[in-house]
Amino acid sequence: MLAFLAVLFHLLGIVSSLHAVMSTRTSQGAIAWAVSLITFPYVAVPAYWILGRNKFRGYVTARRAGDEEIQSLVRRAYELVAPYVAPLGPENAAARAGVGLAEIPILDGNSAKTLPALADHLAYAGDGAARAHP
Repeated sequence: MLAFLAVLFHLLGIVSSLHAVMSTRTSQGAIAWAVSLITFPYVAVPAYWILGRNKFRGYVTARRAGDEEIQSLVRRAYELVAPYVAPLGPENAAARAGVGLAEIPILDGNSAKTLPALADHLAYAGDGAARAHP
């Protein structure tokens, strides 16, 4: 009798893990449920039947609607800043790479100093401070 229950729990764990892989919202959740259902079926099968069922039927639809709303806001923001985008020529390869990685344009009116220029500026400021306070 005990062997029958053990086999039954293991079979239910395998079937439940297949259900978890096919219906869980995230890949991390699917993997966690599948591993626990196969490894610890005596605890995980009842837990999955109580906690693991997909109770958010409209989750995917709501998520897609939210993503579309965010994308429309991002497009609108890009339209608003388009007149202020700084032109990047071929000599600005690092800036173009940064724009490509960040997916955010560089706007006119910004300035940046390179590290050597910043070091020169700090050295000059330090010399002035040393002259003012001997």
